[in-house]
Amino acid sequence: MKLRFDLVIPALLIATAGAYSIPPAALDAKPTGQACQTVSKLAEPEAEARIAAEGYSEVRMLGVGCDSAWHAVALAEGDPVMLKVTPQGAVLTE
Repeated sequence: MKLRFDLVIPALLIATAGAYSIPPAALDAKPTGQACQTVSKLAEPEAEARIAAEGYSEVRMLGVGCDSAWHAVALAEGDPVMLKVTPQGAVLTE
């Protein structure tokens, strides 16, 4: 039996494609409700501006988490990245 590399290589690429990517549904996710009551020190436009200032594009704000940080999904060099903006204004990856 002869191993056909013209079939093996595409099969490996398909099997490993998207192993570390964010599912498309996460880009459009909206929080449905939270068990905690939080208020962020930053307004949503300010948090979004801080993310954009760090070089991320197509920012989609998801909401404020129980940690009082804004959570978002944005693109970094074309790849989706989960981010959070702390109440102090620092932009961190999650």
